[in-house]
Amino acid sequence: MKITIDTQTDTLEDIKKVVHVLSNMLERKGESLKVTETEPIDTTPMMGMFADNSEEQTDTPPDFSSFLNLAENEEVKKEEKSPPKIEFF
Repeated sequence: MKITIDTQTDTLEDIKKVVHVLSNMLERKGESLKVTETEPIDTTPMMGMFADNSEEQTDTPPDFSSFLNLAENEEVKKEEKSPPKIEFF
């Protein structure tokens, strides 16, 4: 990048604008160079999901019987609430 300032044609305001632009560019460049340090995150549990851990207990399958009973109860309630239907032939 090449910036030229002609003191005979450029006004003091023009020079101030150029200085302002350059200082902002330097500040932004300095900010991009700053690296924020973060604490290391322990990813051992996630990375060990395919490992053979025989020490761990096997999970029991979920019990859906209460869900099935709930669905059956809803069907019974629907039958009770629905008015009798009339069929025309």
